[in-house]
Amino acid sequence: MQEIERSPGRLRIAWPAEPSANRPVDPQVQAALAETAALLKALGHEVIDRPLEIDYRALNAASGAPSAANFAAGMRRMINIVGREPEQDELEFLTWANLRAGRNVTGEQVMWGLQEIRMLNRRTLSFFENIDVYLSPVMTAPAPPIGYLDPVAVRAREVNQRQGRLYPYTASRRYRCRWRCPPRACRSG
Repeated sequence: MQEIERSPGRLRIAWPAEPSANRPVDPQVQAALAETAALLKALGHEVIDRPLEIDYRALNAASGAPSAANFAAGMRRMINIVGREPEQDELEFLTWANLRAGRNVTGEQVMWGLQEIRMLNRRTLSFFENIDVYLSPVMTAPAPPIGYLDPVAVRAREVNQRQGRLYPYTASRRYRCRWRCPPRACRSG
């Protein structure tokens, strides 16, 4: 409790004053980010313009196979508990597509992805050698209308594309099902 009540002292905070050319940010979001950076500076922190240079395409490519295989392995456990394979109409479009994709991943693809993630993470960690905090938007635009990311009404590929445009700085995967699972066996929602 004492740690959360104690002042962190003067922090060195990096932030992207200009949005990346390949990651456009809505002016409203960029303005909120700039206001937050100005407030942090007014509070006495050192705030510097220094974008976090991550190759998001490489990171997403590397995480695809391990994530897909991990999901398929988790579903295998659920299949063992339930005692049968799910039917396509028991899973949302995105969940069904991810299950099929995960079952087609090879061990070599998974290991390459994990190795690549480790190398990318090392580069990212080096950024924080002299930075305490990185200030970044989570979304590139104001919140979309309800249903924009609905995996029931929208096909899997379109949901993935929308997530990528809206949340390019995060890795988000969402799986849901209507499968008849034993109580507390299914954590997917």
